[in-house]
Amino acid sequence: MRRIWLTTFILLAAVRIADAAQWPVEIFERMDDKRIVVFLSDDDIETDPAWSPIEGGPPLTLAAVIQELNTWIKDNADLAGFDIHEIKLKGIPHHEVDRHWYYLVQLHKLVDGRPERRYAAVLMNGKLVPAIREPASVK
Repeated sequence: MRRIWLTTFILLAAVRIADAAQWPVEIFERMDDKRIVVFLSDDDIETDPAWSPIEGGPPLTLAAVIQELNTWIKDNADLAGFDIHEIKLKGIPHHEVDRHWYYLVQLHKLVDGRPERRYAAVLMNGKLVPAIREPASVK
């Protein structure tokens, strides 16, 4: 009987811990035939202002996005030599039905004649979140 209570206690504790953990929202996008993954927290999305294109311009202008990206590039030594190559306005899926948006960005530089790319997401509240290119699957 004691073993049953101990097992039950451990299971309930594990459920409580798992319930308290905040799992990131994964957003999968495509850019230049590469699959890009953006990880956002629910807090990131909740603090992001809701917006709809029929309401007028976005809360964060393209000029502000470019300024934020240039500051990020300047402040990170591993981004030296990168330039903004592409910016796409994307909706965050499954959140208030197209009321939350972000900018998906590709940075680019040439290294020994070959392109090197980095990715980021910029939320409408100005928060910059690095994104990753999903590795190719092993076949």
